[in-house]
Order: sequence, then C-alpha cells, then structure tokens
Amino acid sequence: HYGFTLESCSRLLMPITWVNMGQSISSALATGATTVYVGPGTYNEMITPSSGVTLVSPGRDSHINGTGFKSCIEILGKSDIVIDGFTFTNEGGAPVGWSIAGGIAIRDLGNVGGTGSHDITIKNCTFKDINRQDGTEGAISLLFGSYATTSLGHTNCYNIDIQDCTFYPNQADLIDFELGVSH
Repeated sequence: HYGFTLESCSRLLMPITWVNMGQSISSALATGATTVYVGPGTYNEMITPSSGVTLVSPGRDSHINGTGFKSCIEILGKSDIVIDGFTFTNEGGAPVGWSIAGGIAIRDLGNVGGTGSHDITIKNCTFKDINRQDGTEGAISLLFGSYATTSLGHTNCYNIDIQDCTFYPNQADLIDFELGVSH
C-alpha cells in the first residue's frame, strides 16, 4: 500500500481512509472519511469534498486528471478543507460554455441561500497542463456570487490559503477571480 501503514498514522484520531491506484478518491470520501491519503498514480475523476476533509498525497505522486470534467476538484459552499501534495492536470480542458473549469474551483452558493466556501488550504501542489477549450478560467478558480443572476454582493469565499504550490505553463490563467457569475 505504498508505504501507508496504520502504525505510521496511529496518532491520528479522525476517520482515515487510504486510496490506491485503481480506487476512487470520491468513493473514499463518500464513506465519511475526514482524512484521505492517496497513493501514487493517476486518478481520472472530479472530486467534490465535503466540509472538514483533508486530502493528502505524500510527495506529489498522486495525479488528479480532470480531463472531460469541469475541474479536478470543485468546492461549492464548503469549509475547513485541506488539499496537500497533489499534481493537477486537465489536459483536454472543459468544454466551452461551462461557467467554471480548471484545476481547483472554489465558489460560494450566491443568492440561493447557501454559505460561502472558506478556510480552504491548498499546499504543496503542482498545476500543469490546465487547459480549457477557449483558454479561460484558471489552475485555481475563485468565483464569488456564483449562481447570482443580478447581484454582485455575494463575496462569501474567504480565508483561501495557497502555500508552496508550483504552476507550470498552462493555457488557462494561474489564479482566476470572477464576480457575479451567472450559472
């Protein structure tokens, strides 16, 4: 299991799940795990974590490829999330016309009565080959007031901490900020 042992993590008291190549990160999150360690390999999926989740890839050896999806990770109105050590690619790019795309997309719930995304940490990650068919969006996209049709007043995404990440040339922007996106 790629060096993951119960003994090496016995000091942790939260529900922990290990994912290895051939398994699904999303399926692991669906079990209610709050910490997911991901082994080396490529995972072709879009992940939508719940609040209070930590995703860890030791050594940046776990690649999340969002090809064919809007983004690799989409955080919608969630909080207290840590994403540590992944490599993100989205080589094929999301289709033109999708309102959000890229590596990691973070957005609030706008004026539909929801909460904003906040207290999100993205660290030790690599973003490369993040593309979109029309060249818009970013490796990390922050959308404020999403789902809003007329109001720009919903700026509920806050405390987004990006640490020690590497951005290789991408067709998309590195970090993209948008206000009042209509969905």
